[in-house]
Amino acid sequence: MNRNLKHVFCMACFIFFLLSTCGCSSNTSSSSEPKTVSEVTLLVNGQTAGSNMPAVIINGSTMVPIAFAAEYLGANVNYESSTRTVIMRQGDTQVKFMIDGKTYKNGKQVTIDTPAVIKDGLILAPLNFTCQAFGSSLSWDGPSKTAAITQTTEAAERQLPENGTIAKYYSAAANSPLKITTSSGPAHYYVKLARWGSKEPVLTVFIKSGQTVDLQVPSGTYEIKYAAGEKWYGERDLFGPETAFTKAEKEFAFSSGRGHRIELIYQPDGNLSTSQIQRTDF
Repeated sequence: MNRNLKHVFCMACFIFFLLSTCGCSSNTSSSSEPKTVSEVTLLVNGQTAGSNMPAVIINGSTMVPIAFAAEYLGANVNYESSTRTVIMRQGDTQVKFMIDGKTYKNGKQVTIDTPAVIKDGLILAPLNFTCQAFGSSLSWDGPSKTAAITQTTEAAERQLPENGTIAKYYSAAANSPLKITTSSGPAHYYVKLARWGSKEPVLTVFIKSGQTVDLQVPSGTYEIKYAAGEKWYGERDLFGPETAFTKAEKEFAFSSGRGHRIELIYQPDGNLSTSQIQRTDF
């Protein structure tokens, strides 16, 4: 990506207005009780990928929000509320976590020490098994509370996902509208909605250049960030080394009867401030 294109991303502005819709509420629980709660630093191939990741020790297993694990393993995640099932996919590998139940890899049941659980609205899964299932190794340093993931596969260019391809990381009902429109140009967008403060991912969506998506999200206050580029390398590597990362500096509140419309366009005189960020802050 050339400097002019990166400048466009840096100057991109979110233009939004409030929409009318109905609100939502949720109530999730799990039978397993956490024993220890801590914060973990995540390393991927020796580089800091995330810090202060909430971790829970249950029955001796380190359980982390599945959104964090999936993001850095390059896996796509969806939650089926009707069956309380988390489905993770990466390439030809599929893992199904039944909340408080069985676990399957590529259709075959596997035995793990602790099943996936839901705590305080977060879907938690055992980090060690999740890494192994997708071909990565994990080492754990107890004193520093550092989880180090080692990946051996190299990034390869892939076909662009379909416009509107979504990964959902939440279990709550989604009744608040979010509409995202992109301008025409060489770049495509990978947009992330995360909880304000905790940065816990809520959903990600792929939007092709010049396209629009209409989403429904749970009530809450979120931050919105996006990665942009021309060539797609998957959820882990995004648009490769030329990926430009940007975030909105203002939080977005979704509540009963209120949502947002966002335009990702080049407009230096836009009415919402944005800033360029590093990969580690995405």
